[in-house]
Amino acid sequence: MFFFVLQIFYLALMCLIKLSLSLFYLYIFPGTTVHRLLVATCVFNAVFGVAFVLTGMFSCTPISHYWTQYVNPEISGRCINLNLFAWVHAAFNIATDLWMLALPLSQIKSLDLSWKKKFGVIFMFLIGAL
Repeated sequence: MFFFVLQIFYLALMCLIKLSLSLFYLYIFPGTTVHRLLVATCVFNAVFGVAFVLTGMFSCTPISHYWTQYVNPEISGRCINLNLFAWVHAAFNIATDLWMLALPLSQIKSLDLSWKKKFGVIFMFLIGAL
């Protein structure tokens, strides 16, 4: 049961972290094109975050089968393919992480800075990606 609760918290927190970063970018980059992309990113992250949380919560029928299937296998119930769910969530996270990194990097070229300072800003974003 502990792993079940942690999974729900993990899925919710990943969504909230991406939303907070998107809203921070929305505050920093006021341009109209980027503004629309960031609003779409917020909506996309929120919709898929809720979908992943709900799928994680109701991945087994009955819900208690999630933690009792290993202790008492005679009890009937079924679960979705949890390995596939984890891989899909990981792929979604990688894709959105790359997207969230690409958005601010695309705005650096329009800054009125020397190429050395632009390189420094890009370097800071890339260090943050680690």
